[in-house]
Amino acid sequence: MRCGTYCMSKISCHYDKFISHVASAIAVYIAVVFCVQVLNAMLKEICSALLAADVNVVLVKKLRENVR
Repeated sequence: MRCGTYCMSKISCHYDKFISHVASAIAVYIAVVFCVQVLNAMLKEICSALLAADVNVVLVKKLRENVR
């Protein structure tokens, strides 16, 4: 019985570490997705402002491609 308790405790410990790693990976993924969405929104605003200021469309397109 003692071995069974020890083994379950060890499995539980590994499971907790695994869940912790998965949670960290998910948090990083969400942060990256959020940053990309924010970057795209900012880039859209900047490009719109440049086009409204009569900046050459080709230059605005190059800027957008270089930032991405």
